[in-house]
Order: sequence, then C-alpha cells, then structure tokens
Amino acid sequence: MKRILVIAAVLVAVAAAGWTGFWVWAKGRLADGIDAHLAALAESRGMEIAYQSKQVGGFPFALEATLSGLTMTKPDWGASMALETVTSRAGIFAPETIETRLPAEIRITVAAGMPRADGTVETFDIDLVSEAMVLTVMPGADGTREMRLTADSIVVVPAEPDPSRNLGFEVVALDLVSRADAQGLETSHARMDQLGLLASMPAPGGAHILTVDWVLSGIDLKTQGALGDATDAEMLLNGVGAFVASLDAGTSDFALFADGATPEESGAINIVQSRVQGALELDGGILSIGGSSQELAIGLLPAIEEGKVHGTIRVPEARGKLVMPLSPGEDFRDFAVNLSLSGITGDEAFWGSLDPAGRLLRDPAKLVAELDGTVRVTKSLAAMRFGEAPPFEFGNLSVRQAEVSLLGARAEAEGDIEFLQPIALPQGQLDLRLHRVLEVADMLVAAGMLEGVRRDVLVGYGSLYAEAGPTGQDLVTEVVFGPTGISVNGLPLADPSGPMDLPDHGAPLGPDAPGLPMPFDPEAPVLPQSVPGSLPGSLPADPDR
Repeated sequence: MKRILVIAAVLVAVAAAGWTGFWVWAKGRLADGIDAHLAALAESRGMEIAYQSKQVGGFPFALEATLSGLTMTKPDWGASMALETVTSRAGIFAPETIETRLPAEIRITVAAGMPRADGTVETFDIDLVSEAMVLTVMPGADGTREMRLTADSIVVVPAEPDPSRNLGFEVVALDLVSRADAQGLETSHARMDQLGLLASMPAPGGAHILTVDWVLSGIDLKTQGALGDATDAEMLLNGVGAFVASLDAGTSDFALFADGATPEESGAINIVQSRVQGALELDGGILSIGGSSQELAIGLLPAIEEGKVHGTIRVPEARGKLVMPLSPGEDFRDFAVNLSLSGITGDEAFWGSLDPAGRLLRDPAKLVAELDGTVRVTKSLAAMRFGEAPPFEFGNLSVRQAEVSLLGARAEAEGDIEFLQPIALPQGQLDLRLHRVLEVADMLVAAGMLEGVRRDVLVGYGSLYAEAGPTGQDLVTEVVFGPTGISVNGLPLADPSGPMDLPDHGAPLGPDAPGLPMPFDPEAPVLPQSVPGSLPGSLPADPDR
C-alpha cells in the first residue's frame, strides 16, 4: 500500500512538473504572441505602439497578460491614445487566441488641424466610453491573423464639449471582423444595430447654430483593401491599389436644425429613408460610386411663421451612380453619370404652405439624367489645395437623356459635344424641348411667385431662341457649339447679363409673339382643383407624356 502511495505521489509530481512546464511554454507563446501582434498592427496601420511593462500570470489554468503604460500613436493623423493598464486573456490550450477587454473609458488626443509653420500641431481630447468592448485576436487561414471587435455600445464625444461647435458618435451593438489573406489583402465586415452622429457648428456668418442629427439602423458594412491612413488614400487617388466598400442599412433618419436668432432664420429639414444601399470601388484610379434609397421622405419643419414653406416631399425611389477617373494621366478616360428620381410628390401641408390658392399644378415631379463621355485628370487630387479649380478636362460629353418634370411642365435635352484640344473648344449640338413651360410661368405670376415683367422677358427670349414644336404647347431649341461661338436656332447667343437688344424679325415681344400661344392674364381665375383622372389642380392627361 505504501508503495502505491509513493508511486501515486511520484506520478502527481511528474504531472505537476509537466503541467508547469507546459504552462511556462504557453506563457512564452502568449508573451511572444502579444509582441508579434502589436508589431504587425503597428506596421500595417502606420502606428507607433509601446508599453512600459508586461506581466504574464494566471497559473495554473489560464494565461493573463497585463500591459502597463500602453501608448498608441499615429503620427500622420496627429493622434495618440494612452491606456494605463490593459489585460489580455488566453486559453491554456490556445495561447495564440488572445481576448482583450478594453477599459470602459479611454481618452484620445487628435489633431485640430494642419501643422503650423513651426511644425507644431494644435490638439484636442476626446473621450471614448464603451460597454463590454472586447478585442479578440486569433489565428486565421494560411497563418494569417484575424481580429474581432465587439461592444454593446461605444460613445465618442469631446472631452470638453462646446455647445456651439461639437461632434459626437454613438455605435450600438458593434461586431467588426477584420482579416487578411496570405497576400495581405484586408477584408472587414461590420454589423451594427445603430450608428448615430450628432454635430453642431456655427452657420456661415455666425448668425445661428446648425445642428445635424443622423441615425442609421440595421447596418451591414463590408470593405476590402487598405484605407488605414493618408498614405493609403494618396496611393489610391494616384491609381495604385484597390479599395471596395458596400453599405446596406435598414433605415436612415437625417435631421438638420437651424437655431436662429429670429424665426425667419430658424427651421429644420428631416430626411427619412426606409432602406439605404451604397457601393464604392476605387481600382486603378477609377472611381465607381453608386447608391439608392427607398421611400425617401423630406420633411420641412416646422411652420414657425405663417407663409413659411413646410410639409413633406416624398420620393418612392432614388438612384444614382458616378464612374470617373481620379488619377492623373495624359489619356482621356470614360466617365458616366446616372441619376433617377421619379414620382416626387408633396403632401397637402406642403402645397398648402407653398400655394394656398391652388394655382399651381400638383403633378408628380421627375428628374432623370444619363450622361457619359471622356475626361482627363491633369493633377493628383491628393496634391490639390483649398480654392483650386478641379483639375479635370473633358474630351467629349454625350447627353443620352436629361429630363426634368415639375408643376406640369417638362424640359428634355439630348446631344453630343466634343471639346477640341488644346483649348477645350466645344463643338457639337444640344437639342432642347420645353413642354408647357410658359403655362407654368403664367401660373407662377397668378400665384404671386413670379413678376409679370420677368415672364415677359422669358417670352421675349423664347420668341428669339425657340420655335414652336409639333403641338401648341411645345418649344424646341437647337444649340450649336461651333468655332465662332454658340448659336441657338441659327442666332448667335445673346448675353443675358447685358441689355436686351432684340433684332427685328417681325415678331413682337410679349404675349402676342408668334409660336407662343400662351395668353397672359395676371387676373386669371384660379385653376380647377380637380379634373377626372388627375391629381388636384392638374390639367387633363397629356398623351405625349
């Protein structure tokens, strides 16, 4: 029996020694892993990371490392962060998976602007307050590393808030995963229940305060490629590397408040969207950015004084896309612009504040633009300075479709223009068609929103530069860009800023001008508020629309 006890004691001692040896080995792996991770993070993000001391404990069943005096600095941003102590924990059988619970309060110093002439930078402090913020680093595929940041909430606000100039962020339920493949390509995927932005600033002239409150909910954000610092951005603008991002948000609520000294200076705009989607790609110096929103509602609030426009404008769907080069070069490259907003309507409160007498047509509005062509970038955008003209030169421009419908009128354009180098001389033609434009001018006069004399000037220019279209409600115009200048329907374009010297074409100026059969009567009765098959205040359906 005594022999058995001795043997058992020896086995326990051997096992304990073995376990102690394994723990010491794992302790070393954890310590080395922390240093390796901090070094990789510093290199990939252009940061300087240092700590004063490191202690590893947790024997016998855990591994815990405590870093004291941890500092993280990003010189190109003029930003730094200091944490008094940070404790990381790893499983004894998986020392390369490190979980770090970050402090609930962290103070961060950031630059307030560009460096002064002596090289110094003005800085200010911001406070980051979080709940359950955890950073986990783990092995990824092919020997790479994966980082995951989670938090119940994160709030970032100035350490010393200024009511007249303030900026704050709030993130709810953050789950961010970032990994790199064997070639070092970074991929990140972030999910958030909510992202909020609150900012206030003096309006131009300092008359009042502008406040922005923006909340995105149900956010799914994905990125691929490096965009960690100014160097990455400059390389992308110069055509080196690629970056891709996509956004899908359930709802967006944007509010802009103007708190003025008087009611006339005050007001608010509230933009609500039921779903927002967007995509951005920058590859080889070519930018492609697009987005869409569903059930867009623009609220003009509040009606602080009688006569101020208020109410809600609704857009069932809005879409837009831009493709164009950003990197400089000698060659002209393709660009394209597409924009579509249709079915734009206003509610009764909007029309009641804008046109209480009901003189304007309330037909749905529409905006469509489809343009393409070629453009050349003459200077790196990263090297631009404030106030400089955009460094773009157009090679040619094609208007595939351009249409604006508003208040029952419609304007359409299409054409092609080529810009001859080296002086970018435009050559080509642009065809315009205006439908019911002068009818709308008459309605605006009757509603007191347009002076009669301005309507007469519009008719005068129309008699010069427009011809009657296929119906009595159309005006057509042909704009030609040639070596001697611009002509409209064969007439040189007059300078609208100078005196109106109309040549004698036998066409009188005013309501009786031929081709413009629009009688002008400032005392015209209010238009009927309902016509069968149309919206209140609209004309009968137009078969050409």
